[in-house]
Amino acid sequence: MNPFLSNQSLPLILCKSQYKIDSDLVKMYSTSIKCEPFPFSGFSSHYKNTVPPTAVLTLSLRDLVSKLELPHGTLHTGQEVEFINPANLNTVLNCTTTLLQNSVRKSTRILIIQLSVEDENKMPILIGKTTLFTSL
Repeated sequence: MNPFLSNQSLPLILCKSQYKIDSDLVKMYSTSIKCEPFPFSGFSSHYKNTVPPTAVLTLSLRDLVSKLELPHGTLHTGQEVEFINPANLNTVLNCTTTLLQNSVRKSTRILIIQLSVEDENKMPILIGKTTLFTSL
């Protein structure tokens, strides 16, 4: 979907995706950023299968980047994230990406996009906003 040409009313749901946080995904993430796969396991046995919150955020942003056809030169200018609840190994997560703002100033398009992630029980995991500047 290309929201840049859209004249639809906002907010506009750009995509919904679902993914399972399995051990391969956690291993790939922890290897790529050189961190412990389960960093909270030392605090309590209750958190032994809790995945890094930034892994969930990374998956959500990966979906955003892969599904939006962002033009070359897109600038990521800001991001706000609230981690609400932990996600555990083998949890199925549902991510909704919503376009909140699509405005033009001079030769720049400003997009504000919301990320919302919840588990299979509809428990919120994270919510965030990201701001992108693109050329027209």
